[in-house]
Amino acid sequence: MCNPLLMIGAQAVGGVNQAVGAYYSAGAQRDGMRSQARFAEINARMADLAQASAWRSGERAQQSHRMQVTATKERARVATAANGVDMTSASAIRGQATTDLVGELDAQAIEANAAAVAMGHRAEAGNMRSQAASLRGAAGAINPGLSALQTLVTSGTKVAGSWYGMQKAEPAPESDDPLFDFGRSKGLW
Repeated sequence: MCNPLLMIGAQAVGGVNQAVGAYYSAGAQRDGMRSQARFAEINARMADLAQASAWRSGERAQQSHRMQVTATKERARVATAANGVDMTSASAIRGQATTDLVGELDAQAIEANAAAVAMGHRAEAGNMRSQAASLRGAAGAINPGLSALQTLVTSGTKVAGSWYGMQKAEPAPESDDPLFDFGRSKGLW
């Protein structure tokens, strides 16, 4: 037959081991959340850079397009003049105005597209910052010491329940262990 004190001692040691495990597990979870928050902040900074890049790319594309429109207008003027058409005639002026209008509409579309891309990156940066704040808050709420204490209390109540259960049980027959017999005779168990 197994010694009841040995069983209770093993149960107590197991509870301490569980508490140590809970402490390190909670600490690792907290550290993992802090790392995720740092990566979310890095991603937010990258999204900020992408936003600025989208604006710059849009501006360059707009400038390039306007230069192309100007070159197209000049080629049309040269061709019109080469055909002997008066540059002050209504048809020549309408052709130039149409080129200007279409060119400006295209430039505005390029700007609107760049703005949409930039705003997407801006929203992404905001989401990443919110995620980082949430992770930091959750990490701050994790207390490894408290986790270990909760585990110790839970284990302690189980050990105490076993101890009291053993006290109410029928007296065990004499054992081969003189220390156990002595403790039982003094009412220790």
